Amino acid sequence: MKTKTFLLLCLLLGIGLTQLSAQNGQNGTGTVTSDFTNVYWWSPVLCNGVLIDFMEGSGDVHFVDHYKDGVWQWEHATYKNGVGISDWTGETFTFKELDKTFYSKSKDMWEWTVSTHIKGDKGALYNISFDFIWVDNNWQMSVKNATCTGNSGY
Repeated sequence: MKTKTFLLLCLLLGIGLTQLSAQNGQNGTGTVTSDFTNVYWWSPVLCNGVLIDFMEGSGDVHFVDHYKDGVWQWEHATYKNGVGISDWTGETFTFKELDKTFYSKSKDMWEWTVSTHIKGDKGALYNISFDFIWVDNNWQMSVKNATCTGNSGY
């Protein structure tokens, strides 16, 4: 029993140290992952260029952050098991989302790309992709793609 406990402890320590060394490896280069539950989430819903709803909720998030020479380069965040409620209709939704965030030092600009799949319990279905760019101390949003089907009214 002591041997199994010792081997399990070594395995867990090895996994933990591997995660830490990804960021703090040679010159602070590597990838670090982390998971969080019940993380706040929000999304505007646009159909045919018109804001038709606003969703809020929470979900589980898996983060992947990449560092080069000790400097953060990019992050991917994957939301799953998300549940939200329409601020306008009260409809309950489930959602999945993939966020990609980059920072360009040469342009002193942040770019955040969001792809969301939202499904309502009354039949609405939204697939929305946004680009957010942080320029001049302000977020600028553009919709890359938005499809609204089911009972969404669009």
